[in-house]
Amino acid sequence: MQKVESILKGEDFSKLSSEILKGGNSIRFKAYGSSMVPWIKNGDMLTVQPISINEIRVGQVVFYASKSERPVVHRVLQIRLHESKTILVTRGDASPLSEDQIEATKVLGKVVRIHRGKKVIQLERNLWWRLVRKWPSFLRLTYTLVRFQRRFQRYVLLSSNKSDRKPE
Repeated sequence: MQKVESILKGEDFSKLSSEILKGGNSIRFKAYGSSMVPWIKNGDMLTVQPISINEIRVGQVVFYASKSERPVVHRVLQIRLHESKTILVTRGDASPLSEDQIEATKVLGKVVRIHRGKKVIQLERNLWWRLVRKWPSFLRLTYTLVRFQRRFQRYVLLSSNKSDRKPE
């Protein structure tokens, strides 16, 4: 197998990746950004394999083209049916409040390996992956607890303001 190295960005990278993955081949590329920290770090090398819509599962890390054709690697949080289309709710692990909703047909592949220096992390084959798949549930719980804390603080603040008032 011949290795080809190129530096492509944005839409060009998404188009070439799509063609390679649709052909049944894997791709390997360097991750840029911090939306998936701590699981995927800036500079990690990712290996992506093709995936069919029926194989996509909650907790998987998928590679897709955004609405602006920008390449994105995010975790699947939910799978929904809307007007006979499969919609995925995805989010970066480091972004607990921002979610993307994409059609499952936009998914180009799934991340199967993370290369970090000399360390290789095989996703879906080890205990680490089983723990990581629970990450979306943990994020939802964290978000719910933060919302509860804010409401409670407002309630306490409002209650203390009412008790501080002196009767006239």
